[in-house]
Amino acid sequence: MARRRRDKLQLRMAVPPEDSPTDLLRRRARKASKRGEHRKAALVFRELIAHGGDAKTWTLLGDSLRRARRPAEAANALKQALYLHRQAGAPLRARTVARLLTEI
Repeated sequence: MARRRRDKLQLRMAVPPEDSPTDLLRRRARKASKRGEHRKAALVFRELIAHGGDAKTWTLLGDSLRRARRPAEAANALKQALYLHRQAGAPLRARTVARLLTEI
């Protein structure tokens, strides 16, 4: 019984691994999107892209800008995401991004 308590205490006291700057930015952007702060989320996604943007980040930026009612910027971000998905050989994801582009 005492051993189980000690094991539980050690689990609670374990230090979580340090997050990279991109992990922190992703978490911040997710929180802003959940709260409905789409302009703030777009700013954070732009920071992420500056650290090395992938197709997923460009897609999330385009969606945030679309929700923030900035259609021209959203279209540019989604076009970049579409290009990157095609380059990566992901036709289904590219089709989904193309569908988002037609909704703008």
